[in-house]
Amino acid sequence: GQTFPDFANMTRTSQLARELRNMVALWLGIERDAEAIRLRIGNPHGKHTAAARFTLLPWDYHKDRATHTHHRFDAAVMTCLPPTGLNDVHYKGCFTTVLVPSTDRPGRTNRRLKFIGGLPVPDFEALMRDGSYCPIIKLRSRSKYRSLGDSTFWSCAEDGTTGQRAPIPDKAKASDLVKSMQRMNLRHAPSEKEVERWLEKRQPATKDDTPSTTPLTLSNGTPVRSIHKFDSKGNLSGSPLGWSGIITPAGKFDQLRKLDSANDRMEIWLGWNAKKACWQYYKRIIPTREALLGIKRMGLPWRGTANAPEYLLKLLERTGEKDLMHLICGTLPPHAVKVATFRKGDVFLLTFPLEDKEGGNGAAPIKTWGEVTAIKQAKVLEFKSVTNKNTKTLGKSNPEDLVSLLRIPKAAEQASALGLTPPV
Repeated sequence: GQTFPDFANMTRTSQLARELRNMVALWLGIERDAEAIRLRIGNPHGKHTAAARFTLLPWDYHKDRATHTHHRFDAAVMTCLPPTGLNDVHYKGCFTTVLVPSTDRPGRTNRRLKFIGGLPVPDFEALMRDGSYCPIIKLRSRSKYRSLGDSTFWSCAEDGTTGQRAPIPDKAKASDLVKSMQRMNLRHAPSEKEVERWLEKRQPATKDDTPSTTPLTLSNGTPVRSIHKFDSKGNLSGSPLGWSGIITPAGKFDQLRKLDSANDRMEIWLGWNAKKACWQYYKRIIPTREALLGIKRMGLPWRGTANAPEYLLKLLERTGEKDLMHLICGTLPPHAVKVATFRKGDVFLLTFPLEDKEGGNGAAPIKTWGEVTAIKQAKVLEFKSVTNKNTKTLGKSNPEDLVSLLRIPKAAEQASALGLTPPV
């Protein structure tokens, strides 16, 4: 009655690979020798594939990355390699290391892997004749200059609020400017009356008066040409996910910027709710790789609360979560099963409300195709119509409604279909 694990789940896949590695080490009798395990056990990698491709494929084969059909040949070549990674002939593999003359430096030799024949090989000629396009839907950008977030940096106060330098607006209030300078921790900040007098000179009463160009100055004469614009893109006290920066020896953030994307996908899991004694769907947010690297760069703990700043501890105490991982991703019951995944760009047939530009009751909602345009940290999916521009943005957060888009039944019916029983 046991089934294979979900290989799309990288956590379970890595667990399975680790167990297989331990079994191979036990079979070789080197389970207690870490150095021998490192040398003798491993997975085939690029140099093994290149050596087998050079030996098995025709001499005039050229790896054409433009059409992406080379993935087929690499996959076919990989079928000839030992799956346990014991590739050298010394360990009953199909590779040996040989010395070959160097082509760029006469008199020198290079170490190169050589494929030993004798294994059954795939029909590479049939692959050559099959000229269909490799089904890669979306390619990853190869530009090393691609921006991951804001081009300008933000500053972070001790309470976790973020601010970005911006010119002083033309129509500003003296009280707002004073508060901004106080939050910027500027010494010798002017009083509210001094700022009011400067604003009056900058904004003359009549058109005939000449506005003053003298900048706002602190009490010690230092000019203030810009202020911090706070809370326009969130702050770290609400959630540090989606930010990236470095931490200084003094414990303050530097080079802080907002990333373009924070959440990679939303997963729906089926689990047993012990308090309500029923099956229930649970939502789980999975951050992007860049967002997790941003958390690491800022020195924030992903698991546990070691070296966590004060505002993060207050956030965890307020939400009742034990660490940042559970706060962002969510908490699952024991032995939960993943049943659905939603990513940006997924398209579903939905019912959208129409925008009423005249302020009336509006027309009846229409059914059209909607695309997932955003995955909110509040575990909400935002949909936008791809066929009608006169519709409003639709948000869905109920997990029962989300799984119904994939025609998955309710939690109790799905648990019965999967043969799940409540944990003891």
